[in-house]
Formats: sequence, structure tokens, C-alpha cells
Amino acid sequence: YFSINGGRELYKQLDFLFASNINQKLHQDFVDTFLSSYTSNCIFLFTAFLLGSSLWGNVLQFAISFFRGFGIGISAAYLFYTYRLNGAIYYAGVMLPCVFVSVVSLIMLQKESFVFSGRLLEAVYKKDEMTHILLHSRFNTYFRKLLLAMIITLIASLLDVALTFIFGSSFHF
Repeated sequence: YFSINGGRELYKQLDFLFASNINQKLHQDFVDTFLSSYTSNCIFLFTAFLLGSSLWGNVLQFAISFFRGFGIGISAAYLFYTYRLNGAIYYAGVMLPCVFVSVVSLIMLQKESFVFSGRLLEAVYKKDEMTHILLHSRFNTYFRKLLLAMIITLIASLLDVALTFIFGSSFHF
């Protein structure tokens, strides 16, 4: 909606950003493409993890999902509107598989973030020692869930690299 109805100036900016991003992905080596994909996805994971490690994290977790979804949606709408069938095929074949896997890892971690943030809040109100001992154990579990989400995101980034280099040159934007 925003990429279509946002006006000419927004459309020109999106066109510039998308075209330069695709050209950069197609002309850089595997390592740079992987690092670009992995770091951009990990920013969301680390933000979710840090919010889950705070008392007020449950309130702000929705912002992560909103911004991630907004970015995905505006990219899809831009591709569909600008490049029609070619953009839809590119999105479905090259971008969507990577996006799906990375979003699954983010959702998985956000679920754990909600739980852990709630347990932190519980520990503030319960002053007994057993709650604090359990909290330490739960943090270790929470940290392992972050590592698992990072591994899933690693797979998504490798998939991004593979699909970009296998099919990306078939599209001309």
C-alpha cells in the first residue's frame, strides 16, 4: 500500500534503493552477500533478545514484528507494482524462501522473549531465593534459544546467497 500510494518521491527512492541493492547483491562475492543478509537478519534477533532480557520487553516486542513485516510488505508491494509478473516471480522464487525461514526464527525467539521477560517481572515481585536461582537457569535456556535462532538465520542467509546466485541473474531490473 505505502509503496504504491506513497507518491512519486517515495517511489523514486524505493526504485533507487531496490535497484542498487539487487545490483550490489549480483556483483559482490558470496561472503559479502552472506554477511549482508546475516547481519540484517541478526539485528532483529538481537533486538528481540535484548527486549526479552528487560522488564518492559513485552510491550516493545510488537514493534520488531511491525518493522520487519512492514519492510517485507513494502518490498513485495514494490516488486509487484513495478515489475508485475517478473517482480512477483522474483519475490516468490528468490526472496520469499529466505524471508520465510528468517521470520520463523524471529517468531521463535520472540515467543521465548515474551516468556523470559514475564519471568523477569515475576522475579522482581517475588523476593525468594529459589525464583532467582530458577531465573538464572531460565536465562541459560533463553540464551540457547538465541543461538538456535541464529543458526536458523544462518541457514536463511545461506539460502539467500544460493538463490541469489542461482536465479538472480535471470532477472533484469
